[in-house]
Amino acid sequence: WQITRRMIEEEFEEIVAIAIASGKALGKHALSADTGMEEMLLTATKRTHPNGERPTSNPVYCITLREPVLRVGEAGEVARAIRQGIRNVQGGVSGYPVRIGKDEIGQIYPFPAGMQGAPWNPLGVLHADLALAANALLEGNLVFNGHTVPLGIPMTPMKELFTVGPTHDLIGHLQGNDPRGAFEFHPVVDRVDAIGPNRALWKADHLAQKRLVIPLTHKGTAPAGVGSETGRKAMQQFRSRLFYARNMRWTSQTLLAATTTHPGMGGRAWTSLRHDDERICKTFALWANSTLGFLVHWTQGQRTQSGRATTQLKALANIPCPRLDQVPDPRLDQAAKMFEELSDKELRPACQAHADDVRKKIDRAVLELLDLHHGTVPETLKTLQWLWCNEPSVHGQNVKALGLLKQN
Repeated sequence: WQITRRMIEEEFEEIVAIAIASGKALGKHALSADTGMEEMLLTATKRTHPNGERPTSNPVYCITLREPVLRVGEAGEVARAIRQGIRNVQGGVSGYPVRIGKDEIGQIYPFPAGMQGAPWNPLGVLHADLALAANALLEGNLVFNGHTVPLGIPMTPMKELFTVGPTHDLIGHLQGNDPRGAFEFHPVVDRVDAIGPNRALWKADHLAQKRLVIPLTHKGTAPAGVGSETGRKAMQQFRSRLFYARNMRWTSQTLLAATTTHPGMGGRAWTSLRHDDERICKTFALWANSTLGFLVHWTQGQRTQSGRATTQLKALANIPCPRLDQVPDPRLDQAAKMFEELSDKELRPACQAHADDVRKKIDRAVLELLDLHHGTVPETLKTLQWLWCNEPSVHGQNVKALGLLKQN
């Protein structure tokens, strides 16, 4: 997708991407034939390149509509409202409402794409200020309500801080599937069986994986015809106790990053992250499972399925995170201590973060790590958390999540 986005940004102008709020345009309400996935409508004008000049960067107008357009006459009115909104938002840096009469039917956000193929992360977001705040975090700034607060620590791609593990196709396969990779994997029987040299965190299990420290899920074997000894030794080099989710379900999963009771390899649902300093691994687990970590991942993960954020391995390695190896030792020690205190506490699913007391403690620990636990920052983070949980691409129309939002 990065290559496709970059090609569109370089070769086209007047780029308009239109999406419907998550979960509202599926089935018979889909934009095209029903795929069971979220879709977008993309319009653009082919550029001309006089004298071979390199084109200048233009914004991508990301438009999110609150409801699907179901009738031809209605479509014409919506199109006119979008065109008018784009004219009004010219030169702006935040969102602008799409209105028909007195009714607001959506939001326009002019995304400064920069011809780098970066995700058009405001697309599908209903609250423009939340989109702005999430995008600013990628550059290491907390921006909201007219205020900008630097995080105080540079942001860097995860691959610059950690050794990122390989794709699951190299690690192995589940028994009975296509015999690819170094190992054939079987589910572990219990926590005792989860200890061993060829174990892996292969599976995401929202019912069992509710705490910061979880057991490994599978054990690797080497039957005839599967892998090689060289390949198995190569995969074992990526064993770790820190893992990052590749297919995050905001509606049911609790952990974006998990640590394990013993070292293991990654798998289909989890990618291993290695670092020699155990404090950094523990601190990263707090960051990733905080509101700030969620917001950063939310800007990078795909939103083709309601309430989910799928991430390919290359994109995962490039997700920004704080340069934790530049945090002063006393703060790093304190964060690692807080991790230990919270490691056995049960968390709610991510989309219920606003109602989760343990998640709030994680947020507090991360703000202390960044030395931002003073002034208005904690209240700002609480507001951003509330707005994020209200986004359809996060709650995915989940009944439990919607009920909690009504209570708060």
